[in-house]
Amino acid sequence: MDFNIIPPYLYKNYTDSECKVWFNNFKPIDGQPWCQELWDEINSYAKNLNWYDLYRPVYGGGLLSAEERIGKTVIDGVEKTYQRGFTQR
Repeated sequence: MDFNIIPPYLYKNYTDSECKVWFNNFKPIDGQPWCQELWDEINSYAKNLNWYDLYRPVYGGGLLSAEERIGKTVIDGVEKTYQRGFTQR
């Protein structure tokens, strides 16, 4: 709720219904019968978010290609290139 991604009424319905959703459907959804509908609605608000960095956009497929990592900027009238982001290395 701190980023105001999920409307307060939806969050309240979800928590009041004691819904529990497990990562990658490890277990069935726990709570009221309508928890799946609430979860689907919550995900509709969050589908285009980069969960690891909420201030950056989601890139196609979730991963940056080599071309997308190259940025350009002008410093003191000279165009320079740089690599965006980090790799696992």
